[in-house]
Amino acid sequence: MSIPSTIGNLQNLVSLSLARNGLEGSIPVSIENMISLVTLDFSYNNISGSVPKSLQALQYLIYFNVSFNALSGEIPSGGPFVNFTMESFIGNEALCGIPRLNIMIDVAMALGYLHLGYSTPTVHCLKPSNILLDEEMVAHVSDFGVSKLLGNEESIVLTNTLATLGYNAPDDLNEDDCTGWADNSSTDCIEITETATLAALRKLR
Repeated sequence: MSIPSTIGNLQNLVSLSLARNGLEGSIPVSIENMISLVTLDFSYNNISGSVPKSLQALQYLIYFNVSFNALSGEIPSGGPFVNFTMESFIGNEALCGIPRLNIMIDVAMALGYLHLGYSTPTVHCLKPSNILLDEEMVAHVSDFGVSKLLGNEESIVLTNTLATLGYNAPDDLNEDDCTGWADNSSTDCIEITETATLAALRKLR
């Protein structure tokens, strides 16, 4: 069963919830005509395709939930979508744009500063619990308890590593010299962990 395009005729409807209805197909573009919508919930279905950018025109929309579907493509970034958090989109592995990609961009910028933007380069040894989100869903890197300083303008230093097993870089595990590539490795592990977690959650729907 799919969402009929005629649903767009309900221009005076304020709230629409079709969660957990086994819906398939795509989100009708005609929903842009439902100009009175305040809440819209399509979560826990099997809806595919992209989130129509035309939904950015729904100026009264304050709650939007398409979590745990099979959506793909870029998340709209204008209109009411600037206020929606990752909880609105979680469980759609092929979605990109705000907030998942932005979080990783924030992390990459922070690591770039630690590696290149300070007088003494720093290797963080990152793991998921070190990434904190503020009220605007901007990511911040925290907890420098096991970070490593690459002093004296050297690019390599040998130290003991106490970071969480599974997020260590291979050079750490072999007790070889540690470089900035350790953070690249741990960031890749975080991305893999996130993707695997979302896939597991989808199977539990």
